Parts: sequence; structure tokens; C-alpha cells
Amino acid sequence: GQGSTGGSAAKLNLPASALPDWLKVGATCVYTSRSRGDSHRVKIKAIEERKQTVLFTFEQDKRVWKRVPFSEISKTGDGTLRPVWKETPQVATCEGPPPKGKANAEAGSPAKAESPVQGPVQ
Repeated sequence: GQGSTGGSAAKLNLPASALPDWLKVGATCVYTSRSRGDSHRVKIKAIEERKQTVLFTFEQDKRVWKRVPFSEISKTGDGTLRPVWKETPQVATCEGPPPKGKANAEAGSPAKAESPVQGPVQ
């Protein structure tokens, strides 16, 4: 070993055994995007101790994969990878406005374009 002299704090090597017990190859977890805040169900494909990353694929599209560093996974399950039972319920977001893409598509739909033809709304 090289001893624990500071300086290498950035390359803190975590053993795979330090990861939470719900995180194992073949397990279904929930990946929460930091930038967008949306959650996706993912399947753990590999726990790469040498690279200090977890490799997973998205359940909705198995061709899409992603790696997350061990440091982003917390035992309490509120990091970017979470156990399924910690999945944030999507119910709360249903009340909000529709995504921009959908709103634009509806605005350009023929049904709305024809409405002025039916005379002024009193």
C-alpha cells in the first residue's frame, strides 16, 4: 500500500463492498438525472471497482447506458442512483404544465387553427 498521506483525496478508492446492498449486478434501480430531475428505471450491468463506476442500462431503451461514479451513490439512497422503493413518485409532476414540446405541437394542430373561423367568442 502507499499509505494514507493526504493529497490523493480526489482519488478516493471505495471498495465495491462499501456500496449499498441494494446496488448489485442485475438489480433494478432508479437513476435520477441531476440536470433534468427526472427519474428512469435502470438495470445494473456492472460494478467496476477499478474504474470506481457503476454501469447500467435504461429499462425503456436497453441500448442506452450510463456510468455513475461510486462517489455519487449514497447508502441512504438519495444520490443519482436510488433503490426502487426510494423512487420519487411522478404523481406530483402531473399537475404542472405540459412539457414545452407538447404545448408547441398542440398549438400548431389544425383543431386550434380552425377555432377563429367559428366566429368571435362572446
